Amino acid sequence: MYQGEGAGTLRARRGPPLVIGREEIDHFLAAYRKVLADLHHFPGPIWDLGTTLLQNSISV
Repeated sequence: MYQGEGAGTLRARRGPPLVIGREEIDHFLAAYRKVLADLHHFPGPIWDLGTTLLQNSISV
């Protein structure tokens, strides 16, 4: 998106077409599965985020 010729005017700019192959799909799915698996471990990234947020809110 970018601003057009006047205030309050937005125009959509199209980029090049997205072309993905089997290799990119496999890479995405492997990374996605790893993230989901990591979220099911305790303590995991969500637990670490909550702990960090709590510690930061207490130290303020």
